[in-house]
Parts: sequence; C-alpha cells; structure tokens
Amino acid sequence: MSGEGGDHGAPSPSRPHEHLRAVLSPGEVIPTAQGGTQSFHNRVQIGLDAPTVAFPGGRAATPGTAPVSGVDHHMNSWRGFSCAGSINGVPGVLAGADTHFTWTPADGSTLTEDGPFVSAFTSDLKGAHHLFWCGKNNIGEQGGALTISDTDAMVDFTGAAERCFILGQWVTPLDSTRIARAVARVNDHQRARYGDLFLDVQELLSTSWGLQSPPVRALAFTATRGRIPESVVAPDGIHLNARGNQVVVWALLERMKQLGWI
Repeated sequence: MSGEGGDHGAPSPSRPHEHLRAVLSPGEVIPTAQGGTQSFHNRVQIGLDAPTVAFPGGRAATPGTAPVSGVDHHMNSWRGFSCAGSINGVPGVLAGADTHFTWTPADGSTLTEDGPFVSAFTSDLKGAHHLFWCGKNNIGEQGGALTISDTDAMVDFTGAAERCFILGQWVTPLDSTRIARAVARVNDHQRARYGDLFLDVQELLSTSWGLQSPPVRALAFTATRGRIPESVVAPDGIHLNARGNQVVVWALLERMKQLGWI
C-alpha cells in the first residue's frame, strides 16, 4: 500500500498509508509491507517466515553492509525490498540489491553469522488491527492460488482474524485475460471467507459506488463496460493514482466506522 502511483492524477499526492496515518493520528500506522512487491516478501515482513540467511564462508566478511550469498526463501532480491529484523539476535536490515540481498547490522560493526532472519515487525502484531493488500504481482502463479494461500496464512498468523481487513485486487489496463481470471478467483475467495472484512476494490472503482463517492464526485468519472477508468490509474498502468487512492481510503474508512474500529 505504499502508493507508487500516488504522485499522479491530483494536485496533491495521495498514498494510502500516509492518508491513514493523518486521519488516524495519534494512532500509529506501521507500513510493514512497504517495499515488498510480492506476497513472498510480505510473508517475511510480517514474520510468518524466518528464512535462513547465508554469508560467504558462513559469516559476514566485513563490518557494515555485507553481501548475502543466499536466502532460503522464494522471495526475490528486488532492490526496493527492505525489512528491519535480526539474525541470531543481531538487529539490522535485510535488503534487496537486484542480483543479491545485503545485510546491514544496526551498530555497523558486528560480523553477523549465518542464521534465520526474524522480522522486527513481529513484535507489532499483538493487539493491532491489520490491513492486507498484497499478492497482485504474483497473482498469476497457480491461477491466483498462491496469493490466496499466502494471504490466508498471514491472516491466520496474526492470531486475530477478526481484526484483519482485506482489500481486494483490481484488473489493470495491462492485465491479460489470464490475470483477470486470477483476480476474479482471488476476489471471490476473499469475499466468501472474510465477508464484511473484505473490500471489493474492483467493484468500488468500476461502479458509481466509488466513482461518485465524495473524493471524486465533482469530477464525473465513469466506467465503460465495467472497466476501471484510466482517470484513477497511474501512468504506469499498474498502480492507482492519487484519485484512485483517495477513493479506496474513503471506502476503507467508511467500512472501519461500520465495524466500530474508528
């Protein structure tokens, strides 16, 4: 929910986590999944998975940022990935560097040895409300089955399904028919499992429900044949722009009020 397209489409940027932080202040909003492009990343970020991190020779060769020879996990080393956590009790940051991962100990001097990486966000789970919007970038794998299983597993891991809210997926202008079918499968599953704790973003942005909502009513956005209009999509054709983010956050806050969360 970092809102990569939030700089476009409106006079002022709008990113979901920043909007929520402003509205819910002084309550704390922690974007645990920021930088994670796939549900594989999110499993590690929330602490569900604790992959073994290996260094060349079994130990970081130098103090400070050190290259990692391997991470025993399906997630890729995309350069935007970054997660605070610890290895063998040593705090630091595991990050992606395109071709490999890196590890930076917090004190800048510890020579960390091979061991499991445990996300620092694990300690934030207890008593919190959780918002999940993940798995779109790998939704085509197994026809959406991995996105379904990963999201369900993360919800179960929180131990508080009644405090977990799921945002559905939406079909972008670049998505193939195969991806569109996977999106529909994931949305159908999550709608059935989570009920009022699920928000159908595809329906929201392709009907009057969202397109005539307060944030964009004056702009007279319309959908054609049930497709999400380009007016709420960022120039990359992948993310929502500021207007799209505003509509999603509006609907989310309305639902949170109905649930008695705010």
